[in-house]
Amino acid sequence: MNKRKEISDGYMNILRLRTLPVGVKLLKDRKDLPGVSEIPAEPLTFCQFVTYARVYGRTLGVTQENMVCAIAKGNLGFSDFPKGMADRFAIVRTSTAEAFEKILKTGLRLEPGRVQAALVAPLEEGSVDPDVVLLFADGAQMTRLIYASTYQTGERLNINTAAECGTCGEGVAAAFMKDKPTVSFPCYGTRRFALAEDNELIFSFPFRYSQEILQGLEITQKGGFKYPILRQLSSPQAPALYRIREAKPPEDYFVNLRKLQEEIKGKQKNFPMAR
Repeated sequence: MNKRKEISDGYMNILRLRTLPVGVKLLKDRKDLPGVSEIPAEPLTFCQFVTYARVYGRTLGVTQENMVCAIAKGNLGFSDFPKGMADRFAIVRTSTAEAFEKILKTGLRLEPGRVQAALVAPLEEGSVDPDVVLLFADGAQMTRLIYASTYQTGERLNINTAAECGTCGEGVAAAFMKDKPTVSFPCYGTRRFALAEDNELIFSFPFRYSQEILQGLEITQKGGFKYPILRQLSSPQAPALYRIREAKPPEDYFVNLRKLQEEIKGKQKNFPMAR
């Protein structure tokens, strides 16, 4: 089993994801697209490329010619935003064209001309390590992912959103430029054209963090933070972990906690987020 397949299976199994993790590789030259990539004849939006990968398991090559969305091209470094584009969204999306342009210009994006092609593929199938990984998850799964990504350092995720450019900009470009995990809301285009469900959010992160976040999921699961969430309908009895002013937790709680701490000791080295 290759490394990417093992990592993908880990996320699928722990989180019970509905669709496959997707890897995105941004390329400076179209010639660098692997031969295994499929080049669709009909133009698609970038978020549709992602849907073909996460739902149908297809490996696709994205080019200037077969990507129809000008906003995605601007966010991913294929080209600059077309002049006057914000005018199309005045009144219907924001009060003025200037307001929509502000949304675009204050979001993280790659320098125009930096990218000529992109490989979008299921993480398990990709022939090269991607730059960014996308996971489509519900709110509870997102809680688990945030726990995992903050496990090493305790650093909060800095999420900057207008629910616009949810896949291309606030998803791929933001994670790539910040070099950190982030959470984004699928934009109207991702929901309308790319079939994102009402309850889905996007968790994106640089691929180099994939093993660290996966291990954070594994460790916190052992610590009792499982998915699906273990719900309690009886009269609430606070778990020992949350007892602050109540009676001292039973001794076996600390024994088990120490065993868990010993088990994971030494597994927290050489992680990029911890440095």
